[in-house]
Amino acid sequence: MTNINKCSTVQIEMENLLKDTDQIQEKEKQNKPGFVDNFIQKIQRMVEGAMGGRQRTETEKEGDRYANQDLNAFKKNHKITRGNSVAYIGCGDDSTVQKIFPQTINVDMLEPCNWYLKNFIKSDVFNLPFKDASMDLLVQKSMSYKTEADPRCTKELARVLRSNGRIFRNFPEFRRAVELDEALCGLQYCLILKSYHENGLVFEERHSSKNATFKKGKATPDEIRKLDEQVDEYSKDFFEFVEDIPLKIIEETKTSPFFEGRWRYHEAIEFVLGINLGSDEESILEQLGKLQSKIKPEIYEKIELMVKVLKKNLSNCAN
Repeated sequence: MTNINKCSTVQIEMENLLKDTDQIQEKEKQNKPGFVDNFIQKIQRMVEGAMGGRQRTETEKEGDRYANQDLNAFKKNHKITRGNSVAYIGCGDDSTVQKIFPQTINVDMLEPCNWYLKNFIKSDVFNLPFKDASMDLLVQKSMSYKTEADPRCTKELARVLRSNGRIFRNFPEFRRAVELDEALCGLQYCLILKSYHENGLVFEERHSSKNATFKKGKATPDEIRKLDEQVDEYSKDFFEFVEDIPLKIIEETKTSPFFEGRWRYHEAIEFVLGINLGSDEESILEQLGKLQSKIKPEIYEKIELMVKVLKKNLSNCAN
């Protein structure tokens, strides 16, 4: 986008906002709330667009730095040129991948708030807008765990990837968990890898402790065995960490380790406990009953309370 176009966009946006001001004053007279909030959101979105999208957190920025360093090295080593097809799946407002690969097609289910993002296609990952075996490189950096582990997602990635294509994505090394977060995060990535195996995608090489590439192929019995062992290890860690958490912390919703952002790991918790948090409470407790005879009573008490807190908070997030 040229500077002239950017200025024109700002002018159009400002003219629209001035028109909205008249509407706000009129609606306030009629006691109809919500228009002031909408007005503020429009200003915020316009400013974010001019600044290159939503301002990312320090953690996200650090992840971007690692990913972009590894992507640049991957581009050089694999001789990725402008003639190769590249798509950034779940791009959000991030325009860094297109700086490395100018031909990048940016895909997301939500419209971006970044004037610098080019070649954008609005689409969800379960129905990618590409022909079979048409993409040389798919980049994933910050999609939700739930989406990534969904078989429909991995099936689509495998469908559009060429036989010699690659998926570059954030995928931390499996290592011994030293806290609950690491055990849950490790389980989430195990579930993603399991979904990859089931849909004809396998690990190829690691580019750093945080990023790796995957390709089309069939998982070997040894790879499947190692993944099963890793799942067992993280599951064991999970129960050990739960045993060490004071019951009072789980009861206090706002400080619960199963609430402050950690609800994003709920698929891992469902997996390790053998439950479905989408069920009603009675059904969940019935599902949990199968676990009761296998663990200590004091751990089961905490898990039962943890599930109730988690289900409540997931409902609040959905609302």
